[in-house]
Amino acid sequence: SANKFIIDSSNGYFKHVGTGSYLGVYTTKPDWRCYSPLHSNIANQTLRFFVQGEGSTVMYTTLDSVACDHDYDAVVTAPTCENGGYTTYTCTACGDSYVGDETAALGHDFQGVVTAPTCTEEGYTTYTCVHCGEVDEVSDYVDALGHNYVDGTCSGCGAADPDYTVVLPTGDLELKLRGASLQLGADLSLTVKVRDAMFDGGYSDIRLEVYMIDALTGEPRVATFTNDDPYTIDGKNRVYIYTGISPKMMNDTIYLDLYGTYEGVEYLASRTYSVRDYCYNTFGADSNLNTLIADLLNFGAAHQVYTGYNVENLVNADMNDTQKGYASTEVKTYNNIQNTKYEMIDNPTASFKGATLVLNDRVEIQYTVEVSDLEGVTVELVADGVTYTVSEFEPVEGKDNRYYVYFRGLEAKQMRTAVTAKVCRNGVAISNTALYSVESYSNKMQNSELPGLADLVKMMMFYGDSAARFFSYTPKELA
Repeated sequence: SANKFIIDSSNGYFKHVGTGSYLGVYTTKPDWRCYSPLHSNIANQTLRFFVQGEGSTVMYTTLDSVACDHDYDAVVTAPTCENGGYTTYTCTACGDSYVGDETAALGHDFQGVVTAPTCTEEGYTTYTCVHCGEVDEVSDYVDALGHNYVDGTCSGCGAADPDYTVVLPTGDLELKLRGASLQLGADLSLTVKVRDAMFDGGYSDIRLEVYMIDALTGEPRVATFTNDDPYTIDGKNRVYIYTGISPKMMNDTIYLDLYGTYEGVEYLASRTYSVRDYCYNTFGADSNLNTLIADLLNFGAAHQVYTGYNVENLVNADMNDTQKGYASTEVKTYNNIQNTKYEMIDNPTASFKGATLVLNDRVEIQYTVEVSDLEGVTVELVADGVTYTVSEFEPVEGKDNRYYVYFRGLEAKQMRTAVTAKVCRNGVAISNTALYSVESYSNKMQNSELPGLADLVKMMMFYGDSAARFFSYTPKELA
């Protein structure tokens, strides 16, 4: 045991069992280097060690053995499909190691995964090892199914049949615009016709979109008509009315788009309409109609100037001298019949505070009404014996209990027609009856200094008088 050493666990150096001195290597150059337990070439070296504190005492020896209380760490190498597994044990102190706990290789376990055939691709089975992912083979091929076309579409994958031709409904079921015509009112309207039978056979989800593009804002003015919207019947045709074509927009295109779905595909039938083109194409042999059209074009242009709308492209700019000669020139007297107490009742609880025209977008009468409670309240208006009921009230800013009420029911021929108005609650009058007309407004504004207004009023009344003449219209006398 004189040459027996152990490893000092506190520092990892070799320490003599008897003396407790540390081991070093003797070289031709006198230095000391202590070996760590991981040094693998310590045996059979010429070594020297010394007693601590006695640096001059040198003892020479040859190392016979090194004792280590091994502390092994185990690292498991798992078996694979082709190689066995084992555990490697390594001493954390001296590095000694050995292999043990050997296990057999797993061997491959191939399982089949089926890829089903599609309309265009064949099916097959892929055999793959569940342990390592190795593919053994692809086999068991199945032919592609092929397309099964039904009404132009494959029932299996939804692909379109390249040889299929859709036979769309025809005759009265055809998706087709059957006509469009202009209605001349204080503002203009367009009637659009489609076959009524079309809504009950062939196509589904039918809708009619009619729109114009505002030349200043670029925003569309769209009206959408479906089976649920009001319409009238004219023979075989269903008639929808696109209202509110502003006179200033007579130069703008009207777009008509009719949509319908057939066999899952949406189809479109389109056309355009132009009030301007209608007017220029309507000039002909009828002198009264020529005057009406010329006055309408001049009214539209005056409305453009008054509102500052698309003034570089006035709707009457292309009238030739002959067409200009059809226009009215004689200004007739404008009578003012405005009266807020035309018919009086006892103890009215509502009243009319004024009436005027609003001309920014269309011709409409604006009444100012004062009433404290709107529950059950309507305004009843009568023109030429026809009664109109308005239930929409717009609050007047800064005025309690005051509201604007708008009347848009007049036709062009009714510019001189007297309109009576009264406020009712649950059908019973609660105000005096007011009297007003477009002509009354014209009387007040015919000499206006507002830019473009006096000319607009004149052209509006020319248009109204020529419409009354063309339609042989005379306003009904008030009772």
